[in-house]
Amino acid sequence: FVGRITVGDPDDPDVRIDRVVVDYDIGLPWSKDGMGVSPRRVVLTRPLIKAQWLDGQFSLGSLDPLIKEFTSKPPSADKRGPLIVVSKGQALLTTDYGLVTLRADARIDDGRLKTLTAELPPSALDHANLNAAGLSAKLQAQEVDGRLVFAGHALADAFRGAGVQSQKLDLNFEGGVPYPANGAKKALGAVVLKADLTADALSGEGFAAQAA
Repeated sequence: FVGRITVGDPDDPDVRIDRVVVDYDIGLPWSKDGMGVSPRRVVLTRPLIKAQWLDGQFSLGSLDPLIKEFTSKPPSADKRGPLIVVSKGQALLTTDYGLVTLRADARIDDGRLKTLTAELPPSALDHANLNAAGLSAKLQAQEVDGRLVFAGHALADAFRGAGVQSQKLDLNFEGGVPYPANGAKKALGAVVLKADLTADALSGEGFAAQAA
C-alpha cells in the first residue's frame, strides 16, 4: 500500500502524512498465524501531528477515540508487531506555555523504540511558573543490550523556573535506563544520568553566580 493520510478537518487536519508505505506479509492456511494479511513494515514520511497538553490533559483531537479503542485491546503475545519508520516527523503541541514544535525521526520494531532523534527548534515559553527565551534542544536515544541509552543538548538565552534564573544556559546530558522486554512488567538495572551545566549567570534563593 502506498498513499497519503489525512485525519480531521481537510483544511486543518489533526494528522497529515504526506506518504505512507505499508509492506504486508501474506499468511497461508498452513502458516503459524493461519491465512491472512499482516503489516510487516510501515514507513511514514513527513507525518504532521497536532496535539494539546493543557491543564495536565493530553489530547490528539480526533485521534483520541481511535487511540482509546486501540489501547483497550490487550496486545497479542504471539504475534509480532511491524517495523515502523518515521521520517521527518513533526508535532505541533499546544501547551500552557505556548506552541511547541517538535521534529523527530524514529524506528519502532515490534512495539519497541529502537532509535530516536528529536529536536526542539528555538522556541519561547511563557507561563507564570516558567519562562524561557531562545530555548532549543536535541535528543538521541537507542536500545542497546536491553537498555535505553540517551544523550542530549539544550540551550537557552534566558530561563526562569523552579526558583532559578539563568542567562545563556548550556546543558549537556547523557544516561541510560533499563528497558523491559515485551511482556515484562519491569527490568533490573541501574538508572544513570550525567549532566554538565554552564551559564553566563545563574541565581536563585540565597545564591548568585556570574561568569568571569
